[in-house]
Amino acid sequence: MPSTHVAFIWLYGFLSLLCLSLLCLRFEVLIKKGTITFTIRLYRLKIYCAAVTPEEIKMIHIKESGVFITRENGFTWRLMRFLPQGMELEIERFAQNHQIGDFGKRKGLS
Repeated sequence: MPSTHVAFIWLYGFLSLLCLSLLCLRFEVLIKKGTITFTIRLYRLKIYCAAVTPEEIKMIHIKESGVFITRENGFTWRLMRFLPQGMELEIERFAQNHQIGDFGKRKGLS
Protein backbone atom coordinates (compact mmCIF):
# COMPACT_ATOMS: atom_id res chain seq x y z
CA MET A 1 0.00 0.00 0.00
CA PRO A 2 2.78 2.55 0.71
CA SER A 3 4.03 2.28 -2.89
CA THR A 4 0.75 3.72 -4.19
CA HIS A 5 1.15 6.72 -1.90
CA VAL A 6 4.61 7.34 -3.32
CA ALA A 7 3.20 7.12 -6.84
CA PHE A 8 0.56 9.73 -6.01
CA ILE A 9 3.17 12.02 -4.48
CA TRP A 10 5.27 11.78 -7.65
CA LEU A 11 2.20 12.33 -9.81
CA TYR A 12 1.11 15.43 -7.88
CA GLY A 13 4.68 16.73 -7.88
CA PHE A 14 4.92 16.26 -11.64
CA LEU A 15 1.54 17.92 -12.26
CA SER A 16 2.48 20.86 -10.02
CA LEU A 17 5.76 21.33 -11.89
CA LEU A 18 3.93 21.11 -15.22
CA CYS A 19 1.41 23.78 -14.15
CA LEU A 20 4.18 26.11 -12.99
CA SER A 21 6.05 25.61 -16.25
CA LEU A 22 2.96 26.41 -18.32
CA LEU A 23 2.65 29.72 -16.49
CA CYS A 24 6.14 30.61 -17.72
CA LEU A 25 5.36 30.19 -21.43
CA ARG A 26 6.08 33.21 -23.61
CA PHE A 27 4.60 33.72 -27.06
CA GLU A 28 6.62 36.00 -29.34
CA VAL A 29 5.89 37.36 -32.80
CA LEU A 30 8.60 38.97 -34.88
CA ILE A 31 8.06 40.68 -38.23
CA LYS A 32 11.33 40.99 -40.09
CA LYS A 33 12.37 41.07 -43.75
CA GLY A 34 8.96 40.09 -45.11
CA THR A 35 8.34 37.17 -42.76
CA ILE A 36 6.26 36.68 -39.64
CA THR A 37 7.99 34.46 -37.11
CA PHE A 38 6.05 32.89 -34.25
CA THR A 39 8.03 31.51 -31.31
CA ILE A 40 7.00 29.76 -28.10
CA ARG A 41 9.50 29.84 -25.25
CA LEU A 42 9.58 28.15 -21.87
CA TYR A 43 11.77 30.44 -19.80
CA ARG A 44 14.59 31.06 -22.35
CA LEU A 45 14.31 27.69 -24.08
CA LYS A 46 12.81 27.85 -27.58
CA ILE A 47 10.13 25.14 -27.77
CA TYR A 48 8.55 25.95 -31.13
CA CYS A 49 9.43 28.33 -33.93
CA ALA A 50 7.72 28.78 -37.28
CA ALA A 51 7.99 31.42 -39.99
CA VAL A 52 5.61 32.35 -42.78
CA THR A 53 6.13 34.56 -45.85
CA PRO A 54 3.42 36.71 -47.51
CA GLU A 55 3.11 34.18 -50.34
CA GLU A 56 2.13 31.48 -47.81
CA ILE A 57 -0.59 33.60 -46.17
CA LYS A 58 -4.13 33.29 -47.46
CA MET A 59 -5.87 35.63 -45.01
CA ILE A 60 -5.32 37.63 -41.81
CA HIS A 61 -8.11 38.37 -39.33
CA ILE A 62 -7.64 40.72 -36.39
CA LYS A 63 -10.35 40.18 -33.78
CA GLU A 64 -10.94 40.80 -30.09
CA SER A 65 -9.77 37.28 -29.26
CA GLY A 66 -6.47 37.61 -31.14
CA VAL A 67 -4.92 37.53 -34.59
CA PHE A 68 -5.74 34.68 -36.95
CA ILE A 69 -3.34 33.96 -39.82
CA THR A 70 -4.69 31.44 -42.33
CA ARG A 71 -1.96 29.82 -44.39
CA GLU A 72 -2.29 28.50 -47.94
CA ASN A 73 -1.78 24.92 -46.70
CA GLY A 74 -4.94 25.23 -44.58
CA PHE A 75 -3.35 25.65 -41.14
CA THR A 76 -4.40 28.64 -39.05
CA TRP A 77 -2.24 30.34 -36.45
CA ARG A 78 -4.18 31.87 -33.59
CA LEU A 79 -1.96 34.45 -31.96
CA MET A 80 -2.99 35.72 -28.55
CA ARG A 81 -1.09 36.79 -25.45
CA PHE A 82 2.02 37.39 -27.55
CA LEU A 83 4.94 39.72 -27.04
CA PRO A 84 5.64 42.51 -27.70
CA GLN A 85 2.27 43.99 -26.91
CA GLY A 86 0.70 46.08 -29.66
CA MET A 87 1.86 43.68 -32.36
CA GLU A 88 -1.63 43.83 -33.92
CA LEU A 89 -0.75 47.13 -35.60
CA GLU A 90 2.46 45.69 -37.03
CA ILE A 91 0.60 42.68 -38.41
CA GLU A 92 -2.03 44.98 -39.90
CA ARG A 93 0.69 47.04 -41.61
CA PHE A 94 2.34 43.84 -42.84
CA ALA A 95 -0.99 42.73 -44.39
CA GLN A 96 -1.52 46.12 -46.03
CA ASN A 97 2.07 46.34 -47.35
CA HIS A 98 1.89 42.86 -48.87
CA GLN A 99 -1.73 43.21 -50.03
CA ILE A 100 -2.88 40.12 -48.17
CA GLY A 101 -6.62 39.41 -48.64
CA ASP A 102 -9.42 40.65 -46.42
CA PHE A 103 -8.62 41.17 -42.79
CA GLY A 104 -11.05 42.41 -40.16
CA LYS A 105 -10.03 45.45 -38.14
CA ARG A 106 -10.34 45.38 -34.41
CA LYS A 107 -12.04 48.38 -32.84
CA GLY A 108 -9.53 50.97 -31.74
CA LEU A 109 -6.79 49.92 -34.18
CA SER A 110 -5.60 52.47 -36.73
